[in-house]
Amino acid sequence: MHSTCHFRLLSSISLPHSMARAAGWARIGKSVLNNTSKSDKRQICDSFLLSATSTLPSTRYHSSVSSSAHGLRRQPNHHHHRLKNSFNYNHRRGIASLTNNSSTRGFLSSSSLAGSLSSSSCSQHPATYSTAGSFITTGRTLLPLSLHQLREYSSSSSSTSQSPTTSSGSHFQSTSKMADSNAAQQAVTARKRPLRHAWWRESSVYQIYPASFKSAKSIDDGTGRIHGDLRGVIEKLDYLATLGVDIVWLSPILQSPQVDMGYDISDYRAIYPGYGTMEDHDELIRGLHERGMKYVMDLVVNHTSDQHEWFKQSRSSKDNPYRDWYIWRPPRYDPKTGERMPPNNWESNFFGPAWTYDEATGEYYLHLFASGQPDLNWENPDVVKAVHDIMRFWLDKGVDGFRMDVINFISKEPGLPDAEKTRPGFLQDGVENYACGPRLHEYLHGIGDILREYDAFSVGEMPGVFDTREIIKAVGQDRGELAMAFQFEIVDLDHQPGQIKWYPREFQPKALKHIVAKWQSFMLQNGGWNAVYMENHDQGRSISRFADDSTPAYRVKSAKLIAAHQALQNGTIFLYQGQELAQINVPKEWGLDQYRDIEVQNHWQTVLRDFPDDKEKQEMFKRQYRLIGRDNARTPMQWTPDEKTYAGFLAHDAPEGAKPWMSIHPDFKDWNAVKLLEDPQSPLHYWRQLLRLRKEYKDIFVYGDFEMLDLDHDTVIAYLRTDDSIKTTVGGGEEVETTSATAGPKDVVRPTCLVITNFSRSPVDWVVPDRAVPVLFDTSSETPQLKKGAVLPQFRNYTAREDGADNVENHVSKTPDGKWVLNLRPWEVIVAMAGI
Repeated sequence: MHSTCHFRLLSSISLPHSMARAAGWARIGKSVLNNTSKSDKRQICDSFLLSATSTLPSTRYHSSVSSSAHGLRRQPNHHHHRLKNSFNYNHRRGIASLTNNSSTRGFLSSSSLAGSLSSSSCSQHPATYSTAGSFITTGRTLLPLSLHQLREYSSSSSSTSQSPTTSSGSHFQSTSKMADSNAAQQAVTARKRPLRHAWWRESSVYQIYPASFKSAKSIDDGTGRIHGDLRGVIEKLDYLATLGVDIVWLSPILQSPQVDMGYDISDYRAIYPGYGTMEDHDELIRGLHERGMKYVMDLVVNHTSDQHEWFKQSRSSKDNPYRDWYIWRPPRYDPKTGERMPPNNWESNFFGPAWTYDEATGEYYLHLFASGQPDLNWENPDVVKAVHDIMRFWLDKGVDGFRMDVINFISKEPGLPDAEKTRPGFLQDGVENYACGPRLHEYLHGIGDILREYDAFSVGEMPGVFDTREIIKAVGQDRGELAMAFQFEIVDLDHQPGQIKWYPREFQPKALKHIVAKWQSFMLQNGGWNAVYMENHDQGRSISRFADDSTPAYRVKSAKLIAAHQALQNGTIFLYQGQELAQINVPKEWGLDQYRDIEVQNHWQTVLRDFPDDKEKQEMFKRQYRLIGRDNARTPMQWTPDEKTYAGFLAHDAPEGAKPWMSIHPDFKDWNAVKLLEDPQSPLHYWRQLLRLRKEYKDIFVYGDFEMLDLDHDTVIAYLRTDDSIKTTVGGGEEVETTSATAGPKDVVRPTCLVITNFSRSPVDWVVPDRAVPVLFDTSSETPQLKKGAVLPQFRNYTAREDGADNVENHVSKTPDGKWVLNLRPWEVIVAMAGI
């Protein structure tokens, strides 16, 4: 469920330190665009938008930069929105221009290069955001800047004035002074707003994909293959409790014909019989609550199944009361041939037209996904009321909240206009006309009202939106809508921008670092909240995508590296089933007949149609299926090494010859819960300890500050988490406010955690930023050494040998100019704490 918004570098120019007139930007933009290929103009405009707009406290935005839905389409243009007051942005013609009005004059000076991310479109309530959420374009990505850096940059640049010059460097020349300074190069500090305490902020979530979790059935489902079920989940509640998670989220379990694994619901008040009964569901809720855990249900209300009674009534006649519960339109006709055509040119996210013709009434219905998933018409107040009634029904039964599927698609652009034509053929990407429509926040406010009544959890899936200022409209703590949202920027890193998800792109850790810095900083600064995940039921396994599954040793190290990187960030942590077992992608030997996913199967048919003789392209797509295909995360959970029960997935009394609904991963004998529970050094125990650490130090990991370090390094991702609830006391009893972990005289250190990860198969000599030195090193020692007790041994992923050769202490040195250096080994993670 994703696409990517990749910010291109304008590497051929350098921007001036001070540019008070918008005309300067226009001249640069014109010059660059005149010498740029058409395919790159849109992304170049993105860079200008990001680097030319500055967020003053009084600046309000009402525009949009968005991306595609369900991972299937490229970045949309949102040509129908405009950035009000200061910046007109026309993707269609590839022109970025600043209007010379009163709101523009005067704010493109000194620190004006630090432009914040542009606001997105769909709020009718423009919001004001913190200047601390500023960014500067450098290299191939964005540098989030703290207020401290902005002041330093402003001071250093105010004494210098330049005209635009040509540079062959890899970043804007205007940032070179910053790159030389510790403040700019080494740290990004989130100046955060006070966060209200909430139970869901302090919780971690475990996602269960019911079909693949555990089966307790003694008979098959009539096909000879068995799915997981609710009683299988109930059997494993003690396992979940000892893991230390606080919330269990089940992917859809309601009545469904299973066209899209339950995301096509035919009855919102009944359990899918293949998963169990309402009594099973009630027992599941009781079992979770008895163990101190909460329960979250998947709520799919952008669309229903075409087997839902509402839709059956709707399609029966044009005058049926349910007709307007869905989106129906008469056909168009080709003026030349008279051929019947869909009402617009939108392409479905599962390929093919987003419209299906219904012979009975002579009209088309809209389905953004499969034809069996017709979209509900949220413009109809009866639909809105029905959704609210469904929510109350389940909340009254003890459900503690909802994950809301593609919730930002529920408001469509009035008139359902044609999508901009950006490629050959009739069908086009229409996401700009349905991602974050004009009434989205009205609908989310209504949902939020109900959630507050029950103090319920909520997370909205919001594909197609990489703009922080769009997400904050839905998740800001004063907005009254959702608690948090899933954004897709990280999980889109390994496929090409401007293409469907099956076109590969090499993963770059530096890009991951900048994305994390962007979302962590912005949400803390503006009272929002992150949903932090690295994999789920729609993604490939994170070890295979972002790290190294080539050997068992590297697989374990990679699992721990990703776990520490993810689990110690700010936000609610989402752990997907099997992630704690270091499960990886499907084997290379898998044939296409073993894939069950409708997305892969539909795409492969288009490949055979469009590239019947292009074997190279066919193999490229197959490799991408193995990397990011959804079935990678849907192989059955590996509980035991038992072959007869398919790694313990089947019940012991399952019929002879019964098989899981999809193939088990062949590595289950070595990678299963039983074996990992027996090994105290396993990724499973590592996750347990991480979740305990979060609970023990909530003021650091839940409510504390976040500071990304060394943004320019290619493979090291390191950050500081700091408890800001404690004031630093200096001589004379004076209390001072500090914004970094090491601020204050005499290296006073607040309660702080330093997380260091080397996302590389190669060793790295990392020069430790000054801000992290007091946390990690004994600065009073004459010889380079770690501060005693700083490194937490339980979170190391290299085992120390008796001779000490593998001890992290033996990998510390200093440069001739006194800088501290850590030699980080492949996929190494170090977690250190100080001031506690």
